[in-house]
Amino acid sequence: MSFFQRFSTVPTARGKSEHITPDHLSKEFFPRWRGIVKKEGHMVKNIKERYFVIVKDLMLYYKSEKEWDLGMSPRGSHVVEKVSKSADEKTITVDGRCGKVFKLFNPNKQDSTFFDALQQAAEFSASSEHITKYAGHKTLQQAISLSQAGFIQECISILTTLVATKKVEATAQRQATSQHDLFLYLYHLGTAHLVNDNYLVSSQCLQQAVNIQRNNERDSVLLRQSDVSYTSSSDITLMVECMANLSSALYFSGETDQAIHVLEEALLVDPKCVTILNNMVVLLSNDTSGDAIDRADVYMQRALQIQRSDPRLYITYADFMLSVQNKAPRLVTEFLFESLDAVPE
Repeated sequence: MSFFQRFSTVPTARGKSEHITPDHLSKEFFPRWRGIVKKEGHMVKNIKERYFVIVKDLMLYYKSEKEWDLGMSPRGSHVVEKVSKSADEKTITVDGRCGKVFKLFNPNKQDSTFFDALQQAAEFSASSEHITKYAGHKTLQQAISLSQAGFIQECISILTTLVATKKVEATAQRQATSQHDLFLYLYHLGTAHLVNDNYLVSSQCLQQAVNIQRNNERDSVLLRQSDVSYTSSSDITLMVECMANLSSALYFSGETDQAIHVLEEALLVDPKCVTILNNMVVLLSNDTSGDAIDRADVYMQRALQIQRSDPRLYITYADFMLSVQNKAPRLVTEFLFESLDAVPE
């Protein structure tokens, strides 16, 4: 099968997943630490025991270990920003990126593994691309962190609420910032649904996101001065990623013609996007009508000219050659050998 690429804010190796539980944890998602910890309440300053789980950059807590074992949603989930402990090491203070501060009671002063796990989570958070990229969007940061830790449903729940709230705000204010925020939330919501195999909902969210961005660009064209660029490189990248994922959702829904049309539009935005070119070859290779094969060959050659050292492209090219009977054996062998040379040492 050809290498069909998609842009994603969540890892896809675990396939469709609803909750992360001990039974189906891969090494990538295995918690840094888990166990019972006493915490001080926020509203009422009483002491409660909770079952804490530290995974990636997240601090999660449950009412009991049983809730974790059953794969239930956590009672609280927070991206760790900063950690400190008192001089006597009895209490640990955790600053979440959401703005909340947690006072926890060290479960074992002789064992620093809990504190070390929190510090590792804070360091992971500080180096995470989405934390830097969306510095002004604390809730979006949390949603993406949840998705990257395998909590897809929790991510979808947060983003669904964000979209509903922002739609009301965007309709009332009609400000460019509100429209752009709505685009971001719909893009990430659609991507989460895509990874969770909800292709219809995914395509609906991503199509809305594309439409919003198109309207924003149209309005910017009307307002901009002739010597001012209205579209930043980051906006172009996000638009292309959104269109790539929309094409994926349509393709997996069986709407191949629409998927191809979306990729053609994406190439108008960024003609040198190798992922878009690769995906176009994959789709056209399965189309025996008209000039589909010739078009696929053109896109394949263009992708190889842009990024010839990427061995994944040769997987697509080999599959493409196999789909064309009169070109198959010799050319496939040649390009597979060339792909081996392209693999970095």
